[in-house]
Amino acid sequence: MSKTSIIIPTFNRPAELTQCIRSVTEQTVKPSELILVDDGELSTFPLKDDCESAGIQCRYHKKSQPGLTASRNAGIAMATGEILFFLDDDVELFPDYVEEILRAYALSNGSPVMGVGGIIANSEPVTVFQRGRHFFDRLFLVSGPCEGKVLRSGFSTDYGSTGRPLSDITDVDFL
Repeated sequence: MSKTSIIIPTFNRPAELTQCIRSVTEQTVKPSELILVDDGELSTFPLKDDCESAGIQCRYHKKSQPGLTASRNAGIAMATGEILFFLDDDVELFPDYVEEILRAYALSNGSPVMGVGGIIANSEPVTVFQRGRHFFDRLFLVSGPCEGKVLRSGFSTDYGSTGRPLSDITDVDFL
């Protein structure tokens, strides 16, 4: 099994971050390490004891200059894993998320870059206006029926809006 690192940049959302970390500790396959890159004002590493008792090594980096890209790069520099996961601090993972990514990675013939999509499980119900907008966007090729593709119009599909996320290993134009 490959060594895995989860990198979570965060900025002043301790409640959401705690939920995110809790979902990491509940994985069927635990990551090797959890790297928290703080641009905000955390007083402690949430659920650090829970992570360590689950066998997840915890690393913390405090940055003084905010910025998501710099935070991800700082996490990369600290990571010891062969496979890196980047999570937003308000993400809550399904319990088999890491296991499914490792399964997909094993089937990918060693591709050095890949992604696994997900769903927004706590989204607001779709309004009539949103349905109409989605129909209009598809009609005029502003959006499409398949994620990760650039359309002939030059627009790319709106991630998460098709209602039909990919379920098989598929080549895409972008992640």
